[in-house]
Amino acid sequence: MQSTTSAHDAKPWRGLSRRIREAESDLSANDRVIGEVILRDPFVAAFSTADQLARAAGVSKAAVVRFSVRLGYAGFGDLRQDLRRTWQERGDTRLEPPQAGDADPRLARTRITVAARLAHDSASLVSLVEQLDLDAFTESAALLARPGCVAHIVGERRGYAVAAHAYRLLKWLGCDARLFQPEQLGLRHALAEIGPGHVVLALAFRRYAHLTGVVLEHARQRRARTILLTENLGSPFVSLAEHVLLCPSSGSLPLDSSLSAIFCVEALADLVSQNLADKVEAHVRRVHETTPAADFADIDRTAQILRSPVRSSRLARPQN
Repeated sequence: MQSTTSAHDAKPWRGLSRRIREAESDLSANDRVIGEVILRDPFVAAFSTADQLARAAGVSKAAVVRFSVRLGYAGFGDLRQDLRRTWQERGDTRLEPPQAGDADPRLARTRITVAARLAHDSASLVSLVEQLDLDAFTESAALLARPGCVAHIVGERRGYAVAAHAYRLLKWLGCDARLFQPEQLGLRHALAEIGPGHVVLALAFRRYAHLTGVVLEHARQRRARTILLTENLGSPFVSLAEHVLLCPSSGSLPLDSSLSAIFCVEALADLVSQNLADKVEAHVRRVHETTPAADFADIDRTAQILRSPVRSSRLARPQN
């Protein structure tokens, strides 16, 4: 049996599949089952607990820990961290590439591509939660929920799609949200719409658009409040924003992902909704009551709920 060593020791990480092959003579029947489960879907294993992996393999949690130790890890947490690091740093979609004997290499490549995107986005979400500035996030939601708040949503290039999503969510919450569109009004008139006490929510991601900095600088001059969603503190607009919410993008893919930014926007809208409480329900109810033509023959389940005499539990105030 190998001696217990941490994956962080000087001994280089060699890949889980290689560790399993080298320790094959020491592996029990349970160990082999656990190894098969992990290698079948290493992404799931990278974000599972020891209990979850044990249930998937039909063994005990202790068996999962023993398996990890036999492979040279300090425990399952160390093994799992090794898997996560592999996915995040190398963008691996499985521990070994598809073999020449695969039944259909095209399908294998498709599965790998989809798994790579899934691993990338999941790692980004984990990083977002770990790095989240709770004070900035809480204050940002409070600003957007203030009575009479006028929110200008700014996004260029990749940030535009996320800005449009943020605009839609805030409008459904009854906020006075405005999508910044200088191509319609012209830049000067669009900037002139931003007034003292307004809130500018800017979304800026690589490649950064100069216009975003122009808007944030103008907002500061007009004494508007500013919130910036960006990947990291290296963004050129960080110094122009009052609150910065990081939406990291882990790993490396040909096309950047906006999932962490969308997650952040939706979580922010959730908090705004909680701050507004009953005002959100009243607004949504009023919208549905005044737009019956959009029910599409009662297919709209939300409309049915809102017209019922019983208060919707989905829109009720969250219980503490």
